[in-house]
Amino acid sequence: VRKIGEGSYGSVYLLHKRDTKSAVAVMKKIMVKSVENKDLRDLVKEAKLLEMFNHPHIVKHMEHFLMDDYLCIITEYCNTGDLSSLIRKRRVESKLIKEDTIWSWLVQLSCALKHIHDRKILHRDIKSANVFLHRPDERGNAVIKLGDFGISKVLEETQGLAKTAVGTPYYMSPELCSGKCYGYKSDMWALGIVLYEMASLRPAFDAHSFNALVVKILKGKFNPISPIYSPDLHDAVHALLDKDTSLRPDINQFLNLPMIRKRLAYSNISHDILENEFAHTALHGFDAINAVYSSRKNARPSSSPATASVLLHALQEI
Repeated sequence: VRKIGEGSYGSVYLLHKRDTKSAVAVMKKIMVKSVENKDLRDLVKEAKLLEMFNHPHIVKHMEHFLMDDYLCIITEYCNTGDLSSLIRKRRVESKLIKEDTIWSWLVQLSCALKHIHDRKILHRDIKSANVFLHRPDERGNAVIKLGDFGISKVLEETQGLAKTAVGTPYYMSPELCSGKCYGYKSDMWALGIVLYEMASLRPAFDAHSFNALVVKILKGKFNPISPIYSPDLHDAVHALLDKDTSLRPDINQFLNLPMIRKRLAYSNISHDILENEFAHTALHGFDAINAVYSSRKNARPSSSPATASVLLHALQEI
């Protein structure tokens, strides 16, 4: 066991196997007596929410328990750090992230968010520091995992709205900044900020004070991402960072955009993930998974105009 972090309520430890000394898990150890009742409820809620999720792009919950005066939450260890640290490193190096990598991570994050929203849960604190990187995949890219559900909100209805302003200021949506009720599309805004960070290595909105930051977010104007990226990536940023919630897509609408459908069909996301995420969708007898994989085998997106059509029919009702 090795301590890797400490906060006002407790510590975070890296757990190692006795025989190999390799890191296998992370344990949050929170002193219950020092935590207010509301905060303790949030922590217990995080543990229970994680138990509900079984998704390769969500940090895996292993167990939680009370030990003396501590609540212990054990989750899987993501061995490549978090996205925020990677972005800071790239900013120091002035080295932009490759577009293929950004698309891969965006699709993985989107699938994780669909898994959450389909279960009527708001994350409410999506940010690059809560996006973790795990073992490099076969393309040399790290696999993305979304974590930290301590302030998530289980909604009674799919179209439910929450009222408590929470989250990290840089990622706050315009509706949050203006004190309005908010829903799943605030998570989509935060996803857009993370996408912008990946493409620009800095937040879309920044200021020297909280009030000035709120004004910038409410105006909704941000510098464009680098011109080295494709029009599709520019469009994805603008779609997610539309300050009009009626125009900003929810997760299912976003996954159905042609630019996302195309990357979904040719991403390295496994058949099992797609099957698990889209099997419950009402497709009126149309086999979405087989359609996606049939198009993978038969064509490439640049050479087959039929591919987008196949995916449109397969995913239009997601």
